[in-house]
Amino acid sequence: MSAISKIGRSVNDMTSFMRDKVKSNIINENNGDGLSLDDYQLKRVLNLIDLSFDQTFSLGFSGVERTLESVISEIKKSNEKNLTSSRKTRSYKK
Repeated sequence: MSAISKIGRSVNDMTSFMRDKVKSNIINENNGDGLSLDDYQLKRVLNLIDLSFDQTFSLGFSGVERTLESVISEIKKSNEKNLTSSRKTRSYKK
Protein backbone atom coordinates (compact mmCIF):
# COMPACT_ATOMS: atom_id res chain seq x y z
CA MET A 1 0.00 0.00 0.00
CA SER A 2 1.38 3.41 -0.95
CA ALA A 3 2.10 6.12 1.59
CA ILE A 4 -0.76 8.21 0.21
CA SER A 5 -3.18 5.27 0.58
CA LYS A 6 -2.04 4.70 4.17
CA ILE A 7 -2.51 8.35 5.05
CA GLY A 8 -5.86 8.40 3.27
CA ARG A 9 -7.02 5.44 5.34
CA SER A 10 -5.84 7.14 8.53
CA VAL A 11 -7.59 10.41 7.64
CA ASN A 12 -10.73 8.45 6.80
CA ASP A 13 -10.59 6.71 10.19
CA MET A 14 -10.18 10.06 11.93
CA THR A 15 -13.09 11.51 9.96
CA SER A 16 -15.28 8.54 10.89
CA PHE A 17 -14.40 9.04 14.55
CA MET A 18 -15.33 12.74 14.33
CA ARG A 19 -18.60 11.90 12.58
CA ASP A 20 -19.52 9.34 15.25
CA LYS A 21 -18.63 11.74 18.06
CA VAL A 22 -20.75 14.55 16.60
CA LYS A 23 -23.70 12.18 16.17
CA SER A 24 -23.25 10.77 19.68
CA ASN A 25 -23.18 14.27 21.18
CA ILE A 26 -26.37 15.23 19.35
CA ILE A 27 -28.14 12.05 20.46
CA ASN A 28 -27.02 12.61 24.06
CA GLU A 29 -28.20 16.22 23.99
CA ASN A 30 -31.51 15.13 22.51
CA ASN A 31 -31.96 12.54 25.25
CA GLY A 32 -31.16 15.20 27.86
CA ASP A 33 -32.50 18.72 28.14
CA GLY A 34 -30.40 20.32 25.38
CA LEU A 35 -32.45 19.43 22.29
CA SER A 36 -36.01 18.36 21.65
CA LEU A 37 -36.04 16.63 18.27
CA ASP A 38 -38.61 13.98 17.48
CA ASP A 39 -37.41 10.68 15.97
CA TYR A 40 -37.97 11.87 12.40
CA GLN A 41 -36.08 15.14 12.95
CA LEU A 42 -33.24 13.37 14.73
CA LYS A 43 -32.89 10.86 11.91
CA ARG A 44 -32.77 13.69 9.35
CA VAL A 45 -30.10 15.56 11.32
CA LEU A 46 -28.00 12.41 11.69
CA ASN A 47 -28.34 11.65 7.97
CA LEU A 48 -27.30 15.21 7.15
CA ILE A 49 -24.21 14.78 9.32
CA ASP A 50 -23.32 11.58 7.44
CA LEU A 51 -23.80 13.30 4.10
CA SER A 52 -21.75 16.32 5.15
CA PHE A 53 -18.82 14.25 6.39
CA ASP A 54 -18.86 12.11 3.24
CA GLN A 55 -18.83 15.21 1.04
CA THR A 56 -16.10 16.99 2.96
CA PHE A 57 -13.85 13.94 2.96
CA SER A 58 -14.27 13.41 -0.76
CA LEU A 59 -13.67 17.05 -1.59
CA GLY A 60 -11.08 17.76 1.10
CA PHE A 61 -8.80 14.78 0.71
CA SER A 62 -7.88 15.64 -2.86
CA GLY A 63 -6.03 18.68 -1.49
CA VAL A 64 -4.26 16.55 1.09
CA GLU A 65 -3.35 14.07 -1.63
CA ARG A 66 -1.85 16.80 -3.83
CA THR A 67 0.18 18.10 -0.89
CA LEU A 68 1.46 14.62 -0.06
CA GLU A 69 2.47 14.01 -3.67
CA SER A 70 4.35 17.32 -3.68
CA VAL A 71 6.13 16.53 -0.41
CA ILE A 72 7.07 13.05 -1.61
CA SER A 73 8.43 14.55 -4.84
CA GLU A 74 10.49 17.08 -2.88
CA ILE A 75 11.90 14.35 -0.64
CA LYS A 76 12.86 12.24 -3.66
CA LYS A 77 14.60 15.22 -5.30
CA SER A 78 16.43 16.01 -2.07
CA ASN A 79 17.54 12.38 -1.69
CA GLU A 80 18.74 12.29 -5.30
CA LYS A 81 20.65 15.54 -4.80
CA ASN A 82 22.24 14.24 -1.59
CA LEU A 83 23.17 10.95 -3.28
CA THR A 84 24.76 12.77 -6.22
CA SER A 85 26.63 15.09 -3.86
CA SER A 86 27.81 12.13 -1.79
CA ARG A 87 29.11 10.35 -4.91
CA LYS A 88 31.02 13.47 -5.98
CA THR A 89 32.59 13.78 -2.53
CA ARG A 90 33.72 10.15 -2.62
CA SER A 91 35.23 10.52 -6.07
CA TYR A 92 37.27 13.55 -4.95
CA LYS A 93 38.70 11.61 -2.01
CA LYS A 94 40.06 8.83 -4.25
